[in-house]
Amino acid sequence: MARRSPPWARHSWVGAPGFCGGCVTRPYFVAITPAFVRHPKLLELGSPRDRWTWLEVLCYAAEYRTGGEVPAVVSRVVRGANENFLARCVGIGLLEENPLTGTLTIHDWDEFNGAQRERLLARERKRRERENVTL
Repeated sequence: MARRSPPWARHSWVGAPGFCGGCVTRPYFVAITPAFVRHPKLLELGSPRDRWTWLEVLCYAAEYRTGGEVPAVVSRVVRGANENFLARCVGIGLLEENPLTGTLTIHDWDEFNGAQRERLLARERKRRERENVTL
């Protein structure tokens, strides 16, 4: 019997992030908590437009698997993510700047969305699988 795709894999649009030609390659996710919208750093950005821009920067990093790095091209891809906006994000603490290279990195990316999170989720999944095995 053929295995059915999960509901999120059955879509009518093609070319969306994480999808190609109607088949799922691997969806991209950004881990955020319900408290995200009330986080002091996010609120310090001010306008809803700037908060949305920040969310788009997070989505860009997830979609292109940058490991939390924010490349210069983001200013051409994400509307509003100009040099001034990114500098404000550094000042607020949403981004960290490497003083030697000038590279911008999303604060605590690995803790919430990076490789460390993937390893922890994989461990938890394997633990649950072992618990469900009956001998």
